[in-house]
Amino acid sequence: ATDMETLQESRQRVKKLYKEY
Repeated sequence: ATDMETLQESRQRVKKLYKEY
């Protein structure tokens, strides 16, 4: 996986976590 891809994935995960809160 590329660094950019990892960043996008982590961003989406963080967004999902924030939405849950």
